Amino acid sequence: GGDGDFAAERFALVLNADLANDVGNLLQRAIKPLTKHVGTTFPAHTTPEDNPLRAMAADAAARCGECYEKMDFRGAGEAALELARFGNKFIDDQAPWAMFKQGKVEEGVGVLMACLESTRLVAVLLSPMVPTVAGKIYAQLGFTPDEFAALTWADAEWRDLPEGREFPQPAGGVFERIDLGLKEEDKKIKPAPKQKKTQQQAPAVEDILRVDMRVGKIVQAAKHPDADSLYVEQIDLGEGQPRTVVSGLANYIPLEELEGKTVAVMCNLKPSKMRGVVSEAMVLAAGTDKVELLEVPEGSEVGEQIKIEGYDDPTPDELLKSKGQAKVWDRVVEKLATDQDRVACYDGKALTTSAGALTVPSLIESPIK
Repeated sequence: GGDGDFAAERFALVLNADLANDVGNLLQRAIKPLTKHVGTTFPAHTTPEDNPLRAMAADAAARCGECYEKMDFRGAGEAALELARFGNKFIDDQAPWAMFKQGKVEEGVGVLMACLESTRLVAVLLSPMVPTVAGKIYAQLGFTPDEFAALTWADAEWRDLPEGREFPQPAGGVFERIDLGLKEEDKKIKPAPKQKKTQQQAPAVEDILRVDMRVGKIVQAAKHPDADSLYVEQIDLGEGQPRTVVSGLANYIPLEELEGKTVAVMCNLKPSKMRGVVSEAMVLAAGTDKVELLEVPEGSEVGEQIKIEGYDDPTPDELLKSKGQAKVWDRVVEKLATDQDRVACYDGKALTTSAGALTVPSLIESPIK
């Protein structure tokens, strides 16, 4: 009894801390721009059935429910937190800030609404274990204590946030961090806060040098067995063994165009499971409504590092796995875009290999992600 109780309490503390990092971060990133563009009332919105985040949410809810039935609380918590982490990756990949700059307000709002619905689902999935924190997430989304108290497992289904529901701003209107109400002892187990702050404040030049972008060749590509919007690729990066990569390209690029294709790959993101398949890297592409892969110049070597014109050679982290390290890529991706000449750029400087600059076939001034 005693040791088991201690382990359960310890897991609850870790779960609380992860929620503060993953869900608190996602709430902050979605609520701030949503307030800016539509105010503090949810607009009408329906998330498409094939949205990758919606698919991931269904998978997480199913796995979480199975774990609860087996009294596997650790497994249930991990399934729910995987959804929160995927939500942060989804907002990176979709880049709603770029949509807003291009005047695509409806599309950008759609991304933010999907992210916020995913945080609601995380709260539902974890409410049996950490009801206080889950309740605070629900409150941040404008739900009343009575509505939270009335939750059932049926609420773990995707339903989109209700049109016209007013959601509160955090106290004082400050969006630096949405406080999920952790106790002091909960906060003590967060990893290295001083180091995290230093990483967040690193200059942009250091950020880009910490990113590992390389030339890869797709040696095999197939549809994801459980998600119509996803492909699963095997990509040769000059490491001897191809990496498995899951990409959301199925709605944009025909499968037959991928096999044998030379591509640009982001290699040191933390691996993440997407509908049951672990993705070990990310294929870089430009665009939002129309998507084009970055074209690697002929003569580039597989595994060759992609560099930035005018910058020193990259010295990438082995893996951007901590919360602070993950923000390095957040900051880098905000400055990745094509220019007027269709050249792939970081902050206006070309992405290059030994054979020349990376380009796209037609898209100008489009975000790269």
